Amino acid sequence: MKNKVQLLCIDPGTRKMGMAVFEVNHKKKAGRLIKYFVVLVPKSQGEWQDRIDMMANKAIQFCNTSRPDIVLIEGPRLFLSTRKGRAASNSSAILKLVAVVYCMAGALRALFTEDVIVVGVQKWKGNVPKEITQRRVARHWNCRSGDDNITDAVGIGDWYIRKQLGYKPPYHRRD
Repeated sequence: MKNKVQLLCIDPGTRKMGMAVFEVNHKKKAGRLIKYFVVLVPKSQGEWQDRIDMMANKAIQFCNTSRPDIVLIEGPRLFLSTRKGRAASNSSAILKLVAVVYCMAGALRALFTEDVIVVGVQKWKGNVPKEITQRRVARHWNCRSGDDNITDAVGIGDWYIRKQLGYKPPYHRRD
């Protein structure tokens, strides 16, 4: 295992994608947020299928330059109607998001030997309200972007570093 690894966290969307890059130091058992940003593909850029390709290409381009060791991509949460057993009314948006996530994950796995992990919302976030996640991200990583896509990307990295690796963030205070 390498002493320092770079972690790329992605909160994908059909038009907007939040990305966060962390450095994880296994020797010090600590993580550090290096940068975070949003990639936007305008709706005028063709059909949603074209935008999916553009999002995947943006992620691939970023991976080509930064060479992360691990990529975490947020998987979509599908809400089901419990009365009828069918997908909720926003099912076409969810299906598009599923296409984004797995197109991106498949492309990154095909091009790199690094780990590409799809992390479900329930796994990294559970039922925690957005405001609490945003406060945690601000407190642990000093990230005060206010953009939900960035907050989720940093939140995925926070979950991985704190819960999966058991390391403390740099600005750790009691949760």
